[in-house]
Amino acid sequence: MTNKRIKLIVAVLSILSVQSSAQSITYNLILFDSCTSEYSNALLYYLEKGELSYSVSDTIGTIKLDSIGHHTLKSDLRNSNKEIFIDRGANFDTLATWTIRECLEPISHPNFIGYCCCDEKCNGYQQDFYQNGALRIEGQFKNGLGRGEIKFYNLDGSIRLVRKYDRKGNLKWEKEFQEK
Repeated sequence: MTNKRIKLIVAVLSILSVQSSAQSITYNLILFDSCTSEYSNALLYYLEKGELSYSVSDTIGTIKLDSIGHHTLKSDLRNSNKEIFIDRGANFDTLATWTIRECLEPISHPNFIGYCCCDEKCNGYQQDFYQNGALRIEGQFKNGLGRGEIKFYNLDGSIRLVRKYDRKGNLKWEKEFQEK
């Protein structure tokens, strides 16, 4: 092989190496509203990898990263941490919003603190689930207030918290359980 050919091969490999390392790595989180069946770009989240933290860099929720590998998705929306794998190029994930949440209605009901189901006060027996299909919360409600036991579950299906309410919706007691 001639010297010229070796130099040409080295040059081509160098260019390819620079191009592949210059490829951008991005992540976007899409929210699926379980109540309205609508999708939107998430803006209130960030990623962590070791000591590094990456936050949204534009108005459509894109995070620009400098390395591939395992990252932790942190979202205040669902108080959750999710392990994800980031690969080269554009990466996407979808997070469904919860249908049952503890809520405060400062405008329409300034003194109401209770449970909302799709932005309405919960009524009747209600359940909500994690994205993996595991039960997240279940209980009986009337006008947004708990009746009897409201149970909260961990992602693995074990009970995390039980709240017991009287017939008027007043909290009688609460018990937290340790994860195994």
